[in-house]
Amino acid sequence: NVYLLSQQQGSKLRGKVREESVNAKKAFFDRLAAGPRPQVKVARHQDTPLVEQVHSRRSVSLVDYVLADLVDREDQIRMLINPESLYAQNFARSFGREFDHIMVAAFIADADSGQFGGTPVAFPAGNTLASGAAGLTIARVRQTKRILDAKDVRDDGRVFVVSAQAMEDLLEATEVTSSDYNTVKALVQGSIEGNMWMGFEWVRLSDDILPIDGSLDRSCFAFQRDGMAMGIGQELRTEMDRRPDKMNALQIMVTGSHGAVRIDEDCVLRILVREV
Repeated sequence: NVYLLSQQQGSKLRGKVREESVNAKKAFFDRLAAGPRPQVKVARHQDTPLVEQVHSRRSVSLVDYVLADLVDREDQIRMLINPESLYAQNFARSFGREFDHIMVAAFIADADSGQFGGTPVAFPAGNTLASGAAGLTIARVRQTKRILDAKDVRDDGRVFVVSAQAMEDLLEATEVTSSDYNTVKALVQGSIEGNMWMGFEWVRLSDDILPIDGSLDRSCFAFQRDGMAMGIGQELRTEMDRRPDKMNALQIMVTGSHGAVRIDEDCVLRILVREV
């Protein structure tokens, strides 16, 4: 028997952001700003007031990824197992975690803008909620919801990404664990991951995916799915071939091509959480 050691088993953010199939090295996402207020008609047969709509676009460059390993015939004899499927499965999990790494980085990275790309748009400083040397509290969750509400961000498809420490902080609050306040059985489950609470779907990511700074402020994120986009050039592809140049060893190779970009700044917030 072979046991796969503890690890985040694939992506937790896949399916929670916009995904587009891409048949080129670079993909473009066209945007249309909110329309202006209607103008008052002041006279009969007046000139038609024309108001130009504001168009813009974001672009993402796809990156090709690969993982491969060899299985010698001698390995199979010594191990008394056939590791082919396990290797492929382990690689697929690694690709899933990489999907989350790419998406988390895109939350706050410069977004490529302009008609042909090449114009960076920085993550707004006002979209970062300082930790105040505190963990994730109910008040801060409410504040996050209020900011998104004030920007008229859609209610559906909201996701809150937290670390294990931030999840523990929330579970210390009576409002989360008591059925008097909500229907999430967090006290029994020991987690609110995968549940809807305060208008968010809750996702816990591994500590090696969510960045932490020198002040021990961990970056957690709240976003609406249409605010982020993932371009998929090639879904995971697994190939197994004999390598004559390697004593006819079996090569297991997994490849994929994708990239992420922030589409709408109003839809993405970074919440810094102090971890001690």
